[in-house]
Amino acid sequence: MKWIKLKPFNDKFPRLKWFVYSIIALFVLTVMGYAFILLGGRFVVDEKNFVLSESTVLLTEDGEEIIKLYDENRTYVPIGDIPEHVQEAFIAIEDHRFYDHAGVDFFAVARAVSRDLITWSKAEGASTITQQLVKNVELTNEKSWMRKTKEVMGAIYLERVKTKDEILEYYLNEIYFGHGLYGIEAASQYFFSKSVDELTLSESAMLAAMPKAPNRFSPIKNKEITLERRNLVLERMYNLDMITAEKLNQTTGKTLGLEIGKQEENQWLNSYIDLVVEEIEQGYHLSKNEIYTGGYDITVGLDKHAQQIAYQELQKEEYFKGSKDNTQAAVVMLDQQTGVIRAALGGRQYNRGDLNRVKVKRQPGSTIKPLVVYGPALEESYYSPYTLLNDEVKNYDGYEPHNHDEVYEGKITLYDALRKSKIQQLYLF
Repeated sequence: MKWIKLKPFNDKFPRLKWFVYSIIALFVLTVMGYAFILLGGRFVVDEKNFVLSESTVLLTEDGEEIIKLYDENRTYVPIGDIPEHVQEAFIAIEDHRFYDHAGVDFFAVARAVSRDLITWSKAEGASTITQQLVKNVELTNEKSWMRKTKEVMGAIYLERVKTKDEILEYYLNEIYFGHGLYGIEAASQYFFSKSVDELTLSESAMLAAMPKAPNRFSPIKNKEITLERRNLVLERMYNLDMITAEKLNQTTGKTLGLEIGKQEENQWLNSYIDLVVEEIEQGYHLSKNEIYTGGYDITVGLDKHAQQIAYQELQKEEYFKGSKDNTQAAVVMLDQQTGVIRAALGGRQYNRGDLNRVKVKRQPGSTIKPLVVYGPALEESYYSPYTLLNDEVKNYDGYEPHNHDEVYEGKITLYDALRKSKIQQLYLF
């Protein structure tokens, strides 16, 4: 059996020989490079980081929202609940070839690299939506060739393991809009007081204008600049045949139409929130981080009206004319039928994490008098509210309790003794 042998190139054609060798070498390097990118992308992208944190919501028993607890203010919405014109607005301004590339837009990369080389800088960007997502979730904002390389590797890998709709869903729920807002739903609620599925074309374009530079394009800080960029988004949508010329003209003539959601001062809630978080930590074995990022709906027994009134009353100085400044107080209101806490205040100006006086064990002082002395006496009909008592100092085997103001009236009704916190309850039995 004869072995098949490849005859070497004729030395008469050295250029052809080196051309063929170069093609083979280029092919091998391309395959190796692509394999390296795919392998490296697996190390850049950690799918655990794509489980985005969501705000936890405290609700009353009637289902009314009390407050959101969050590390990042975000409400996750699936892509199916995000209207097509909202998606198109972001694609038009951020990555109009989103559905055509495999994670990297090489036309944009070539343009950006050429400009960076000419200026010898890294100022020109060419990031696709996929690259931005990888950068925001996995990397930093540092402008370096290494970071861009990782961004590309991660984007190509992500496009292989996720669908376009999944990537766009992650992106729209992850992006930052300034003002502590993460994701399209939180931004929609804050700027327009509505859910994302109710956004108009104009509102969608304004939100799409913001992620490039959330502070610069904030409609609250720079209204005119934001309006100009919103119109740029609309122009891009028209050029990409996403909207008609008629729609473009109608929408560019509109104002931003902001409807900023009300941001309540929540100091009156602080004590109650801390008690809820502590109870969840102890009773349900959830960490504070999990509570703030897990996206839970937590129903509590709070009576908002009672809580607010108790807070307002504690701010009145006429109730706290003690012998010392900064007199403090604590309040707890229970539902007598169920034992549910309807209101709780751990201090007059309580801030999150302060000493919660609701849980501090101290002697009850005069607050115990109606419970253990006056109440039982009236209940057993030993006394009536207007029974006269002796208001005077009395010695109990060497112990002489005194009125707090050292004022003694001789005779006083049981009602007034309780109202003025006299020591006469010691004489009742």
